[in-house]
Amino acid sequence: GSVAALLYCFLSPAGFCGSRTVHVTDLKGPIYDYWAERGAATRGVPDHLRGIFWMSGNYAQELVFTLDGARVNAAKRMLTIYAYQRHTWTVSTNFWGYLIMLLATTVVCGTRVTLTFDEGWEKADIRLYSFCGLIRVPLGILKFERKSDNVWKRNTFSNEGDFEAENSYTAYRVIDHNGDQVAPYFDMMVKSTQPPGLEGYPLKTPYQVYSTIWC
Repeated sequence: GSVAALLYCFLSPAGFCGSRTVHVTDLKGPIYDYWAERGAATRGVPDHLRGIFWMSGNYAQELVFTLDGARVNAAKRMLTIYAYQRHTWTVSTNFWGYLIMLLATTVVCGTRVTLTFDEGWEKADIRLYSFCGLIRVPLGILKFERKSDNVWKRNTFSNEGDFEAENSYTAYRVIDHNGDQVAPYFDMMVKSTQPPGLEGYPLKTPYQVYSTIWC
């Protein structure tokens, strides 16, 4: 991963001076606390959507994300973030993790992610727009649906409506809207980064990288 890391550091605007690494057990500080100190509780994101979510079955080398820093359009019930936005999204400190962030912040010039919810803010349609948020990414139909207080499904369907299990995963909330760890999901996430990992889940790295300046 050293080659990809060097390319990311020198070619990406978020790389050379705008990235930090953090151990998975310390994610709360640079992600949850960062937005809490900037008024996350008053931005309009519903409490059940706040905190830190573990992308448990995501085979890409991404570990967690938060919606706490999302732009909120209450009238449309829409949240907007950018993939790898500052203090929002982490990737593994290996070749594939750095490569993902390099491509996202250079070649496609950022990917805007919009989630448009139903009236209860429990089901959302997801759309991705790359090249500075101008061109919609044709990745089928993406859904985000609440199953319980701390469990959400991020499902992918083909344009014909067929479920794509390999491109879908469960997002577990591991830090809740009060900043507390959620059992057992926090410990499961940590274990998934420690070789040999957690059975049934892709192995990620115990140290994660996140941007401090992108978007």
